Amino acid sequence: MKHETPGATQAEHKQRASPLPAALVSRFAAVVGEEYAICKPEQLRTYESDGLASFRVTPGVVVLPASTEEVIGCVKIAREAGLPIVARGSGTGLSGGALPV
Repeated sequence: MKHETPGATQAEHKQRASPLPAALVSRFAAVVGEEYAICKPEQLRTYESDGLASFRVTPGVVVLPASTEEVIGCVKIAREAGLPIVARGSGTGLSGGALPV
């Protein structure tokens, strides 16, 4: 019986989040600014994994708040919409903790 080794030899798993309604993305953009509410598929690829690249989940939107007030505004919008929030640092972790699931 062959046993798979986790890590580099493991098949890549990839999931896509459902697209968010444009009105919802616009609400986030109103809080953080258009350039800091990332929603284009080619831009979201950066945020679909951390250092554990075997597992990827593309987020529906990425917001980059610059102040406490902007964080509060984004959390309120996400909560009202029933969206999960995944805090992300530099994305170099190897545990999958930054995956948007």
